Amino acid sequence: MTSISVKRFNWVQTPSAWEQNQAYRERLKALREDFEAANSTMSTGFANASINQLNGMATIIANVTIARLQKEQAAKQAKFLDMLA
Repeated sequence: MTSISVKRFNWVQTPSAWEQNQAYRERLKALREDFEAANSTMSTGFANASINQLNGMATIIANVTIARLQKEQAAKQAKFLDMLA
């Protein structure tokens, strides 16, 4: 009877359980840092967008108010000039 034998050379050393655990923790740490960086960037972007929207609305309201006050002032001046004439 012939038997088939398989030789194993173990050229690639497999890491120990401790080394696998450490590598896993390092990968989790890197993923967490990436998430925190992306989250910080996104939060800053939303905050800036909100501030820009509020500033834009305030500018529009101020311009409308100034235009209304100028129109009222022009009407009062016209009325005063009509009274003098």
